[in-house]
Amino acid sequence: MVEAAAEQVLANGKEHELKGLSAAERRYVHGLFGEYGQLKTFSQGREPERHLVVTLIGDNEDTDTNDTDANDTDANTDLDQ
Repeated sequence: MVEAAAEQVLANGKEHELKGLSAAERRYVHGLFGEYGQLKTFSQGREPERHLVVTLIGDNEDTDTNDTDANDTDANTDLDQ
């Protein structure tokens, strides 16, 4: 899954969304993408629609990248507020 998404983004330059991952899975996948120096990942949306986005570094600079794996540990907390 990670390799296919990475190859797709590197080949066409378009961001790729990985949906259907739990908070723990998103956190793990963020780490796996660390091996790809040209790519960055961030989580987007609110549970239960929260998903991971893969994009080229330098693309979407206006994206809120603070919304990453650290927040995935608190994904259910957001719903309680």
